[in-house]
Amino acid sequence: MVYHQEQDALQGGSIEFMPTLDEHVKQFQKNISVVETLESLDNPPNDWIVVIAFYAALHLVEKKMLADHNQKFSRHSQRNKLIATQRTLEDISAEYDSLFMESCKYRYDCRTPSPGKLKIAKQNLQKIYEFCK
Repeated sequence: MVYHQEQDALQGGSIEFMPTLDEHVKQFQKNISVVETLESLDNPPNDWIVVIAFYAALHLVEKKMLADHNQKFSRHSQRNKLIATQRTLEDISAEYDSLFMESCKYRYDCRTPSPGKLKIAKQNLQKIYEFCK
């Protein structure tokens, strides 16, 4: 990872590690591999499949924004705001927002997606993949 120091860590500042384009691609591939492995289980944890699918989408969007606009994000709020307002991302804004919201629901609210919600999440990831590749 590329090391970026926002403030001197010794003075109580924060240190950020921002992935490179290649690292975003590798993390996307790793996330997809985990999704495929989980899907092959007899009783797949569909909640975590949606969560990991969201993070796969996140790395696709991060890669695209870094490649096209040299933009990097360290917080969901920053990324979500840009995706919602950036004209170049309007084609995937609804899909990304849906994946984000669903992943939060399953990660924090102890819910399990229905087969229909799981299918929609996978379709949203596919659309984001097609847009960002």
